[in-house]
Amino acid sequence: MRFHPLGRLEAPLTPARRSRRAHARSRSLAAALTVAVATAGLLAPSAASAATTPQVHDTFSRTISSGWGAANLGGTWAVSGRLAVRWGAGQQIMPTPGSTGQAVLEGHASTSTDLRVRTSLDKAPQGGPTYLSVLGRRVGTSGDYRARLRIQPTGAVTLLLARGETHLAAHELPISYRNATSVNVRLQVVGTSPTTLRAKAWKAGSAEPTAWQVTASDSTPALQQPGGPALTSYVSQSATNLPVTARWDDLTVVPSTTNVAPVARAQVQADGLGLRLDGSSSTDADGTVSRWSWDLGDGRTATGPTASHTYTASGTYPVVLTVTDNEGATSTTSTSVTVVAPNAAPTARLAATTSDLAVALDGSASSDPDGTLTAHRWDLGDGTSAVGATAAHTYAAAGTYTVRLTVTDDRGATASTQQAVTVTAPAPTPVAAPAPAPAPAVVKPDASNTGVRPGSTLRKHVGDIVVTTPGTVLENLDVYGFVTVKAADVTIRNSRVRGSGKGSFNTGLINANDYRVKNLVVEDVTLVPDYPSYWINGMLGHDYTARRVNTWNVVDGFGIYNVHGTAANVRVESSYVHDLAYFSPDPNHSDNKTHNDAIQIQGGSNVQIVNNTLSAWLSKTAGTQNYQYPQAGFGIILTPNVNKVTGSVIEGNWLDGSYIPIKLVHNSKTGAFDFGRVDRNRFARDMRNVPMAGQNNWFTILATPSVAFSATGNVYADNGAPVTVRRDSGTGTAP
Repeated sequence: MRFHPLGRLEAPLTPARRSRRAHARSRSLAAALTVAVATAGLLAPSAASAATTPQVHDTFSRTISSGWGAANLGGTWAVSGRLAVRWGAGQQIMPTPGSTGQAVLEGHASTSTDLRVRTSLDKAPQGGPTYLSVLGRRVGTSGDYRARLRIQPTGAVTLLLARGETHLAAHELPISYRNATSVNVRLQVVGTSPTTLRAKAWKAGSAEPTAWQVTASDSTPALQQPGGPALTSYVSQSATNLPVTARWDDLTVVPSTTNVAPVARAQVQADGLGLRLDGSSSTDADGTVSRWSWDLGDGRTATGPTASHTYTASGTYPVVLTVTDNEGATSTTSTSVTVVAPNAAPTARLAATTSDLAVALDGSASSDPDGTLTAHRWDLGDGTSAVGATAAHTYAAAGTYTVRLTVTDDRGATASTQQAVTVTAPAPTPVAAPAPAPAPAVVKPDASNTGVRPGSTLRKHVGDIVVTTPGTVLENLDVYGFVTVKAADVTIRNSRVRGSGKGSFNTGLINANDYRVKNLVVEDVTLVPDYPSYWINGMLGHDYTARRVNTWNVVDGFGIYNVHGTAANVRVESSYVHDLAYFSPDPNHSDNKTHNDAIQIQGGSNVQIVNNTLSAWLSKTAGTQNYQYPQAGFGIILTPNVNKVTGSVIEGNWLDGSYIPIKLVHNSKTGAFDFGRVDRNRFARDMRNVPMAGQNNWFTILATPSVAFSATGNVYADNGAPVTVRRDSGTGTAP
């Protein structure tokens, strides 16, 4: 039905004219239906011919002053607002700003809808837009899918595809709207999970566009069920030329005959070189998936909803699934899959060399045929352990011990080997004149051979790092933050850690206090805070090996604790601790001063402090100097808080610039214990002792009587004179 502009409307129909027009429309509809039925009778029954039969049709060839009555085909209209049928159109009158009109055809519901309708306004909008909505699937109060015309006061017309009030797509129509301009709208709503939406609109009298102007797909659960058509209108709150009447005519709904392409979905799972493929979740909204074709990326193919394949070599392969529906439409999805040949286990090999109670262990001949070794762990047979490709240990008593080496490769496979090691107690040696100190086994650590390797290029990392993945390697980093380790078999190599801010209580630039820490290796690392603080230390924790570490401007260089049972399992070797940071006031101690130590041991067996340079001089730039302790802290101090410290070694170190270079004490919690041995250490003469009980003595090695240990070969560096152990109960008098 074509609408005429206002002022040219036909006069109201007389009853006779209405009867003739209604009769003509009924004959046209009957003819259309007769053609459809006749055609169906000539051909074999098919889905295509059934799909062309209208399910809903309304010519609005009736006169109703209130409401819309019943459609020619499809049921009775349920309406809200001011609605009427006259002059061959369903009318929705909007008298005030913000008013609406709605008509719902409740006698029809479908999941395959192809809807056509013609609509117009009696006058172009002024002051604000007017909206005309065609609902193709309305599911009660759950929502709807619709096509919507937004007509602006400027005459611009936009076609919108929407789920309720949520716009899914939009298209600007080549229409400049004037009074009573008629627009044809076509909307398809097809299928479920997903539902395919398509719409187009064009000026009445012009050709229908070939292509759909807006399309979308949606799977909102509440709308994946049958729903019926509805027609609504709305005038905005800012509209001024009221009342406005929306007109609707020639509504037709047929099942959609457009095939919806299937949706390809694939799941792939690799296991070694094998691959499992599953495309059974692929769907077709308006039919069935009839074929699955797989391109496996190595020249091989497969068919079927599920398949399996084994590649001949490791690598990354593109996998493409193409599905075809029962009408020949196709859809493709692709992904990449990485397959890896099964891991070959490593081989563990060990060699052991004994000397008296000491054993030197070498596992460097161990190998991995298809990768690298990431960890070596030693079970020394006496309840202690060690880490690293090589290790050294001194047993507390003669005997035969089973040493077991376990190696781990870069993919987590392990292998073990074991060997019986027999050690004997050393023969007593007569007291002889002091001999010059032997040449150290390694070069004396200093700033030139510790810390980040010269010429290295580091990658800047801003922020703290928390490591929770076993086997992680941090390398060539310049960390503006703190590093916290919470995993086993972690390596930190050739990096600098600066911290950020003043930290928190008892913070290490590297923290390894977590119970998950095992076999941590830190080598060629510089630990120096950008902002020294009375809370920042170099490295704290257990189960770690520190090798060629350079640290300064911290309160304590290394802190050693135990978490796993009674063992600390810490080795500090070839490292350089110097220029400790002193602060006063310090809220962490009752005397309001920092207590500085190059190395502090608080608990746990199997502690090895070997071939380090330890200088406890205090940095003059760190804070106000405390002249009660003239510019120096402790070199190595043993202060066990919980567990006894046994099976441990302090050997081959250079110690200078300390208040007391080595101090070994016990407390009431631990009682007496055998620390291990203190051998072949060199001491400078620049100790800064406070005289005890009026005695002007230098205490190079000071220990309480309840700490047992052996001490051999400890000398002063300048003349090779032997260093004796001072035993003191803590009262200032020698027992």
